[in-house]
Amino acid sequence: MKITYTIIIALIGVAFTAAAEDTSALTLVETGGVIGTDDNLARTQGVVIAWDDASETYPIHTITHLNDGKDGDNYSWLGASRPPSSIAPSQFAGVAFKSPVTVGGIAWGRDNQDKLNDRCLGTYTVQYTTAATPGKDTPDTEWKTVGAITYDEATKTPHLRHRYRLSEPVTATAIRLLVPSETCIDEIEIYPNH
Repeated sequence: MKITYTIIIALIGVAFTAAAEDTSALTLVETGGVIGTDDNLARTQGVVIAWDDASETYPIHTITHLNDGKDGDNYSWLGASRPPSSIAPSQFAGVAFKSPVTVGGIAWGRDNQDKLNDRCLGTYTVQYTTAATPGKDTPDTEWKTVGAITYDEATKTPHLRHRYRLSEPVTATAIRLLVPSETCIDEIEIYPNH
């Protein structure tokens, strides 16, 4: 099913229009806003680690920034570059939990400070697993796709943080986000509630 959402959100007194193509069970509920602290599962003590499939090519854009609670380019994760002809699977980054959690929402963005709008176009696929010890080496067959969102040239403010609700909550030991080559993400947030 292909649905296009257009939502107007006021952020610090400025109106932004956000549009994303939804081909999944993800519903846009917020554009912009602030990184969640109270119920953000990616920032709780139950998180084992954030991981990715990229080498640490960019010293200031390491995986530790994926869930450090800070936004801005100096606190972002940057995936490795892959040529368009690469037969490698999509790049990914994610977080694993010490025990299974209920996931009802997810948020991410390139630059929620609204300064940079590069490295954010393409398709983002949200996946989860119930593997006992999930990580970057968990086989693709053990991941289930929740849905995918595509940001293209027609998408307004694709670089800002977008929070999505899952149509049905899932029980997961890890969440990963398949991303386009050289994607930059400020923060990944995982929420138990819609």
